[in-house]
Amino acid sequence: MYIDILKIALRRSILILLKISLMTHYGFLMLWLSVFPLSHFWEMLWPLWPVWFVLVVGEVLPSYLSVLLAWLLGIMLDSLYNSMLGLHAIALISISYLKHYFSFTPSIEISKKANEVILIVAFSLLYQIIIGTLQWIAHIPTQMIGPHILGSSITTGLLWYYGSASIKKIYRFFNVDGTFLANG
Repeated sequence: MYIDILKIALRRSILILLKISLMTHYGFLMLWLSVFPLSHFWEMLWPLWPVWFVLVVGEVLPSYLSVLLAWLLGIMLDSLYNSMLGLHAIALISISYLKHYFSFTPSIEISKKANEVILIVAFSLLYQIIIGTLQWIAHIPTQMIGPHILGSSITTGLLWYYGSASIKKIYRFFNVDGTFLANG
């Protein structure tokens, strides 16, 4: 009996470490994609990779780990963008917290997937508003209002639509059951 409990605990620990390792590799890829130099046109359509990554981590890892990774990611983004330290960290922690506060259960009569995309677009807009507001408070020149805010938010929502389906296929392929992490 104790051996079975030990096996289950060991399996869960290994799966959590595997997920953290995968998320760390995806995190470095996301950092590279978010600082990738683009022209102004493509910048308007480029997805918000940090928001997408924090929301994916929130689906895969427990809430306390996703908030910690959101903070670490925000600090790394602040150092890579040479911006005010803590700016992206505050925005990403807020998004991670709100993601755990609001569930993806459909509240209106549309499909669950469409409701998720709408929520992701709202989180992306909120992320950009938080960063723009903090820059305005700190008297840092910013371009807060513009077409890039809506374009990148919609692209992030569409990326979520296709990306979450791919993640679920990968989980089914490897027979990874993430439901035991739901209570975090």
